[in-house]
Amino acid sequence: MPGETLGLIQSWSSLDLDEIEERLKRDDAEMLRFFGPEEVDEMRSLLQTPRRAIPGIRPAVVILPGIMGSLLQSIRGMIDLLWVNPLAILRGKMNLLEMDEAGENDAYPRVHITSTGIEIVHYTKFILGLRQHVDVFQFPYDWRRDIRSLAGELYQALERWGADTDRRFTLVGHSMGGLVSRAYLALYPEAAERRVERLIMLGTPNYGAPETIRTLIQGNDLMNLVKKLNQGNDLHRLVRRIPSVYQILPAPPELWPADARYPANFDLYDAQAWPIEGLHQRFLDRGRAFWELLAQASPQVPHVLIAGCQLETTIGVRVRSIMDDQVTLEVERGREGMAGGDGTVPLMSARLPDAETYYVRCPHTKLPNHRDVIRAVIDLAHGERPDLSTDLSEPSRALFIGQPSVDPEREGDRLRERITRREITAQDMERLYFLI
Repeated sequence: MPGETLGLIQSWSSLDLDEIEERLKRDDAEMLRFFGPEEVDEMRSLLQTPRRAIPGIRPAVVILPGIMGSLLQSIRGMIDLLWVNPLAILRGKMNLLEMDEAGENDAYPRVHITSTGIEIVHYTKFILGLRQHVDVFQFPYDWRRDIRSLAGELYQALERWGADTDRRFTLVGHSMGGLVSRAYLALYPEAAERRVERLIMLGTPNYGAPETIRTLIQGNDLMNLVKKLNQGNDLHRLVRRIPSVYQILPAPPELWPADARYPANFDLYDAQAWPIEGLHQRFLDRGRAFWELLAQASPQVPHVLIAGCQLETTIGVRVRSIMDDQVTLEVERGREGMAGGDGTVPLMSARLPDAETYYVRCPHTKLPNHRDVIRAVIDLAHGERPDLSTDLSEPSRALFIGQPSVDPEREGDRLRERITRREITAQDMERLYFLI
């Protein structure tokens, strides 16, 4: 089929970086159709940047993507790529991603799900740009699971990569990837001080994300869009059965920043206090324990935060009324200063007291692909000061076109046609990421 791009998505985890670079250099038609000419040109320009001439071993950088940033595939029983796979969505397979009530195993016996790579849309440019100047280690993970268990997997990976050497790593965590990194630092402080040079966080919700409250209660437009593609995709039930989602709720009031208004008017960690049914108290308890772990930790590893700012961001979600099982929410949003953020994570819940902080006007999902952010991560990995602003009133500038609102009915019909014709693009794919 002349315009097909779906094959690129389905084969992505089997492509190595050298092959991806070669396809970009030779004007590969499939890459051009999927990413678009401008994005491909920018990737090429990053590949053409002269490599830094440094003595000795290049810095080692570990990339930890955010939630939904890793591919999830069933490798036994039913063999299928489940996330991110437009065909799986179109066929109503999303609820195969549900976890059991213990949050330890897949809920459906016919699948055995594991992570097989970092997804294509938000991290390709980032990985290729870094690879020119540092040694890149990728850490995809099953983003559904308890973040503390993922920290254990990171510990094992770092010990393996650094075996029989004194090599140290710079951890770069986007969004939830930063929380996985912080959980590792908290659980394995001695190993971290031996293995980790620094932690760089991109838009990490260091005290949680208020928007998660609304997602659990009412969902969002992108969840409705995915359900429009197939009514079998019950994303409200799916989201409530993902343990990690409960760990990105705002931290409990006693751990929330003292100078910021708490973003909820009910006890987020008591399932009975929520205005809906179907939440798991076990998962809420794990969420509280997770925030308590981070609050007690004090690893001696430098922290750097690159935060998006000056974009309208949800800073509070409060229950206004409940009538006939209909919940009305009061959603508070801010744009300026600490009340603003990157469109997903407010600054009040991103900033850490001891973290070196830089600002850029860029939306949450696009932080890894922002050229200034890529350059800053490279500078930091080399022990240099990045060319980003430390002044919140004067962030590094970026051309930002606001994400248009999504009409699930109209957009669902358009996406269904494009998936059926196997002509989906990176812009289309962004509509499918229904969690922060």
